[in-house]
Parts: sequence; structure tokens; C-alpha cells
Amino acid sequence: MNDSTIWFAAKRTVQNFQTESESKLSEMEKKIRAGEEKYANSKDSLRENERTETERKLNEQKQILDSKRQEFAMDLEILQERLYGPILSNMRRAIQTLIEKFKLSAFVTTERLSERDKPNALNLTQELIAEVIRLEKLRIVVD
Repeated sequence: MNDSTIWFAAKRTVQNFQTESESKLSEMEKKIRAGEEKYANSKDSLRENERTETERKLNEQKQILDSKRQEFAMDLEILQERLYGPILSNMRRAIQTLIEKFKLSAFVTTERLSERDKPNALNLTQELIAEVIRLEKLRIVVD
């Protein structure tokens, strides 16, 4: 298992959850819109109590949809934390290990370095990847 496999597996799981949830929400929205259209087209022929009942049901469906959106957002946040949290934690541990191992005073990404500093910088990308993989393997065995 390499670093990209771990991260991309988590990412794929999150994307699949997001796609499924958005699809379900979209279906619910379509049904509500269809109900609203049907109601708008037949509104004049309905009795007062039928109009009131139909409006109540449509409003109830909209509230359920809003509730489902909030539920989805919370579930997505929980899923992301559950999947990405340990990986990011291991990444922080790996960085700390490399800082100690190489007795570094700073650890930054190349994007944060000026062009002037890049030639003098120590590139620890491969070491970082190896350490994250090692920590992930330990985590997976323990979990």
C-alpha cells in the first residue's frame, strides 16, 4: 500500500458518499418540484381544504429536504474526519519525526519557499511519504 492508495481510497469513499447523497437530494427536489407544478396547475379546481392540505404536504416535504441536507452535511463532515483525520495525524507525526531525525528548525512545502531558497532546501518528500506509509501500516494493523 503506498501513500496515494491510502489517501485516494479515503477520497474515493468520500466522493462516493457525496455523489450518492447529492443524487438522493436531487431526486427529492425533483419530486417536490413535480408536486408544486401539479399543484399550481390544479390549484384553481381544488377546494379550500384540499389546497390547504396540499400546501401543508409540500411545505412538510421541503422541511424534510432541508433536514436531509443538514444531515448529509454533518455525515459528510464526520466521514471526512474519520477517514482523513488519522491520515493527517500520521502526516503531522511523520513531519515531527523528520524534524527530529534531521534536526531541522523548519519544515515547509516547496510552494512556501522562495526561488532563491529552493536550491538550498533539503527535499524530504520521499522520506515523508515512507514515514506516513509506515505509520499508516501500523494504524491499519491496530485498527
